[in-house]
Amino acid sequence: MKSLTNISLKPIITFLILISCVLSFAQNLQEYKGEVLDKNTNKPLALADLTIANSNISTITNNAGEFSIKVPDNLAQNTVTISYLGYQKLEFSLSDFKDNTKFYLSQAPTVLAQIDLVRPTDAEALVKKTFDLKGDNYFTENVNMTGFYRETIKKRNRNASLSRSCSIYK
Repeated sequence: MKSLTNISLKPIITFLILISCVLSFAQNLQEYKGEVLDKNTNKPLALADLTIANSNISTITNNAGEFSIKVPDNLAQNTVTISYLGYQKLEFSLSDFKDNTKFYLSQAPTVLAQIDLVRPTDAEALVKKTFDLKGDNYFTENVNMTGFYRETIKKRNRNASLSRSCSIYK
């Protein structure tokens, strides 16, 4: 039988520090939930974008038009933009947000700019031009990003949402 004096305290202390960090981080977030619908038909708008101004925080709606977004307390006064292709953008302040609010977007035509298609005649010149423009089209400095993957499974009449996240450093 082992005595308590032989047990290493290092794993226990590490676990307690980890739990306290998780709890302190979770307390600084506010969760907002709601639904995005078409104004004319009341149908849910799946995959509508919600973006918090002056941050890299965003989410999309699920198949039922529902969303949930967690925002740090220091961004609670920021503006949220809801956008969906073919609809007019909607902006509102997070401070005015009431939980489980329904947001209605109005349809608006999107005018696309004219494009000209040009068939290249010299493949080598095309490749050289592509490499010359690399700095204009891609980041030149390292970027730290967090990506999320969300999957929704419909179980009876309820959506069960599964989420995954990962940190990417390039």
